[in-house]
Amino acid sequence: RLVNVSSLGRAGTGGDALISGFVLEGGAAARLLLRGVGPGLTRLGGLVAAEDPSLALYDGAGVALGANDNWVASVPEVAEAALRSGAFALAPGSRDAAVLAVLPAGVYTVQVSAAGGGPALLEVYEVRY
Repeated sequence: RLVNVSSLGRAGTGGDALISGFVLEGGAAARLLLRGVGPGLTRLGGLVAAEDPSLALYDGAGVALGANDNWVASVPEVAEAALRSGAFALAPGSRDAAVLAVLPAGVYTVQVSAAGGGPALLEVYEVRY
């Protein structure tokens, strides 16, 4: 059972994106919270981070499944998923990125890009209800 996987690294654009892959097995779909955090890192310790990360999710064939740039605090499902999964809260109106997805078993890649570059946190959480 996946609880959380995260990577801290420099996120740029194109080939300089912060990239992570993951595999889901089993017969049931998994509800996942995927985040690309830049501005949220500065609140946690003064790190100068990527100012405006974006996040993209791809399946094993490279087909884009979803993306986000600037998560919206008014989407209660994303904030609730963060709370339920143990993720730290993102500030309302921040330029961090977040996607809530229900995925079947398979191979996936998530990418965090940032036009200005800089450190970013790529996170994958399983959300259980």
